[in-house]
Amino acid sequence: MAGLTEQDAAEQDALEQDAPEQDAPARVPARTAVPSRPSRAPGPRRIAGPLVLVGALAAVAVAVAVLGGERLLSGADPFAGMPAPVAAAAFVALYAAATVAFVPKPLLNLAAGAWFGLAEGLGLAVVATSLGALASFTLARRLGREALRPWLRARAWRALDRELTGHGFRSVLTMRLIPVLPFAVVNCATALGGTRIRPFAAATAVGVLPGTAVLVLAGATASAPSPLGTWLSLAALAALGAATLAPRLRRGREGRRLRQNAVLRQSAERG
Repeated sequence: MAGLTEQDAAEQDALEQDAPEQDAPARVPARTAVPSRPSRAPGPRRIAGPLVLVGALAAVAVAVAVLGGERLLSGADPFAGMPAPVAAAAFVALYAAATVAFVPKPLLNLAAGAWFGLAEGLGLAVVATSLGALASFTLARRLGREALRPWLRARAWRALDRELTGHGFRSVLTMRLIPVLPFAVVNCATALGGTRIRPFAAATAVGVLPGTAVLVLAGATASAPSPLGTWLSLAALAALGAATLAPRLRRGREGRRLRQNAVLRQSAERG
């Protein structure tokens, strides 16, 4: 027995010597934590261009207000007596600066019709609206998300950001044609979203055309009243109001239908 025990012990030692040594688990060096790069605040160079544009528009607006202030307060045309190109350029600058400063657009469109007539006033108003919207868009984008995020509600911003990222032109065009959100809010929100500047500019120019035409027509009719123009203005204003209220009425009907269906389902489950 003792011999067998010694033999078994020798075989066990041989097996242990022949067995390959198990490699110790490789020690993975710990990664050095890389500090996250803080969001860079917009520097002076990033916002210099938009500020210069806004400042130039504001300077022209102030000059027009000072030079034609008395005529403007009296209701007369502040651009009377100016050469046509100068008057047109001054009005566009005044309108664009007022758009950046959140002045209500309906007043500006009415003034465009009263001072320049339907055809010229409509063209100038669309150009000025697009220029003011682009200035607001560029300034908001250069300032960045972090600077302007507190001005937007979180829930509304998330829903709008998803739509703008995937369908920029369509989204901006819809918001311009059916102005549920204020004009300035759309400018800032699209700048903070994924909308590119070219689709934004194209959708703005096309989308503001119907509403601008209605108000310019009303202003032109008020300055040179006629029965036909008055009825056209009233019909256009009614159509614009209906187009604005239609989505809200549709959402209200859908909400009521959903609530009624929920009540019917609950009644059926209880029965």
